[in-house]
Amino acid sequence: MSGSVEAKATWGGTLWTYTNRVDWCWDGQHVTTISPIQITADIPDWSVVLGWSYEGVKSSSQWDYFGDKWVYRSLTQALFKYCPPRVICVQEVLPLIALDTYGDGTSQFQWRA
Repeated sequence: MSGSVEAKATWGGTLWTYTNRVDWCWDGQHVTTISPIQITADIPDWSVVLGWSYEGVKSSSQWDYFGDKWVYRSLTQALFKYCPPRVICVQEVLPLIALDTYGDGTSQFQWRA
């Protein structure tokens, strides 16, 4: 399962993309193994020239918990900055991605930017 967050320019071009991926094995009844979070960030060259940069992952964690059913949550937050040439940084974006893998093999993706 993977989830992505994209920032778009006013004219529709993609400024940057932040993606998380988690793989798991399922035996038909239960999730048996789950991978570490795989994180990728992409900024097109033209966006870098404008001043966008990827500053890395601010936080990352994985845990399981039991509520009404077992779920394994993978949560990350990254930092992107917009610092136009010869100008101070004018914007920071901290996208947050949550990937939930349930014991029955279903999954859910949530994000916030």
